[in-house]
Amino acid sequence: MKLNYDKKKPSIYIYYNKNLNNRSRLKEILWGIEEEEIPYRIQEKEGTDATKLAYEACEKSVLGVGIGIDCENIVLHYVKLKKDKPLYEVSTNSSALFMRILGANAARLVKRIPFKTLEDHGSEKNAYASEKDLEEEVKDIVERVIARIKLG
Repeated sequence: MKLNYDKKKPSIYIYYNKNLNNRSRLKEILWGIEEEEIPYRIQEKEGTDATKLAYEACEKSVLGVGIGIDCENIVLHYVKLKKDKPLYEVSTNSSALFMRILGANAARLVKRIPFKTLEDHGSEKNAYASEKDLEEEVKDIVERVIARIKLG
C-alpha cells in the first residue's frame, strides 16, 4: 500500500483578496474556527469579490465550507447552496466578536450543530482592553498563519 503524504487534511478554506488592508479581523475568524476544533487553510487570492472567493473556497474544500474576504465583505458559503446565494455576508467593519462567531459558525456548519448567536456571548463583548490590543494580537496570529502556510 502506498501512502500519499501530499494529501491535505479536510479543512475549511478561507480565500482573501490580496489587496485587503485590514487583515486584523482574520484573527477573530480563525479563533472562532479553532474554538470548534476544525482545521482551516487560508490563502491569498487575486479575486476581488467575496462571494466568488467564498464559493471557490467551498468547492475546493472537502468539507464544502468556504469563507471569502474582499476589501468590504466577508462571506460564508456552503457548497450545497447556489453560487450567488451565500449563507452569510457581513461587512469587514463588523465587530471582533461578530467575526469570531462567524468563524465558529463556519466550523459548526461542518459539525452540523446549531449556530452561535450574539446572545451566546453576552459576557464576552468587552473581552479586549482596547482595539489596539486586539489589532496587535491579530497581527501576531496572521503572521503565524502566514508562516505556517509558507512551511507547507
